[in-house]
Amino acid sequence: MLLFSGSGSTEHLRLLADKAKSVGAEVVLLTTKPSSPIGDLANAIIELPAGTKYDAEGSAQPLGSLFEQAAQIFLDSIVLDLMSALKVDEETMQQKSCKLRVSYKCKIAL
Repeated sequence: MLLFSGSGSTEHLRLLADKAKSVGAEVVLLTTKPSSPIGDLANAIIELPAGTKYDAEGSAQPLGSLFEQAAQIFLDSIVLDLMSALKVDEETMQQKSCKLRVSYKCKIAL
C-alpha cells in the first residue's frame, strides 16, 4: 500500500496502514516526516523535503499544497521513467489507466 501523508500522522491513513500490516501487506509512506506514527508502521519511506500545512512557513502556497505538489512531481517523474523503460507512449498509458479504473475495486474493512 502506498500512502501519502505530509505529517506522517494522518489518523485515517494510520488506521489503513495498521490494517494493511495486519493482513501481511507492505506499506510505503511518502512523507516529509519519516519519524512519525505511519513511518513507524511503514516498510519503506520516501521522504520529500517539502512544507506541509503545519510547517510551510515562508511559502506563499496555502495549507499542504507544497507537499502535494512535490508528491505530484515526484510521481510524474516515476511514470516518465516507467514509460521510457517499458517503451510505452502516453496513449497506451491512457488506455491501460481507463481499464484499471473500470475493473479495479478494493475494500478494506476497518
